[in-house]
Amino acid sequence: MRKLLIANWKMNMNLDSVRAFLNNFSALDTNNIEVVICPSAIHIPIVRDYNLSHISIGAQDCSIFQDLGSKTGEVCASMLAEFGVKYIILGHCERRSMGETEDIILTKIHASLRANIAPIICFGEDENMCTDICAMVQQKLSFLKKLESNARIIVAYEPVWSIGSGKTPDNLYIQSVLTHARQYLGRADSPFVYGGSVNISNAQDILEISDGLLIGGASLDVVGFHSIMMSASNHAL
Repeated sequence: MRKLLIANWKMNMNLDSVRAFLNNFSALDTNNIEVVICPSAIHIPIVRDYNLSHISIGAQDCSIFQDLGSKTGEVCASMLAEFGVKYIILGHCERRSMGETEDIILTKIHASLRANIAPIICFGEDENMCTDICAMVQQKLSFLKKLESNARIIVAYEPVWSIGSGKTPDNLYIQSVLTHARQYLGRADSPFVYGGSVNISNAQDILEISDGLLIGGASLDVVGFHSIMMSASNHAL
């Protein structure tokens, strides 16, 4: 399985910084890894127009509504697909903190799959590392059992306490969570990735025990992100 690197730019990039990043990124060779850039919705056309054959475009969210219609302000998955979006981040803790429930997330997952977009589904514990990893995994992922067994999804373990804190669980813990998640969901062919304070210092070690990385702040700097890409590419050789 190719290593998957997902850059979540959140609301941290403006038009100038997006263009500056892409101007410097266009010459990089990703070799045997898959790189997904998830900009804010308004910047998706900018990323698309650079026509970078070595990256895939992702989105940070989509509407719960599956079809076009009178829903002012909504951006549905089929609209995103028209702009070349192949992935959508769903269930991120920052969206959950705004009131998104598992039912809402599941509706968005179905909408993205219907539009032939692969959902990147986030989960993780709120505080500290759990003493019962199995119970945490089952609690956080039970709603995904409602999906068809052949649904194309990516599962991203992102401990809430780690995001933006500079702290990460130890590798044995991360590996245990990902192993339990894979076994519980029974999805041997789905990528299981890690996100939460990923940086160039820890990326290589985490890539040893995961199918890829969901990267926040470290993906905003083209040089640092390139270093993580090279780590992933070397690991896959």
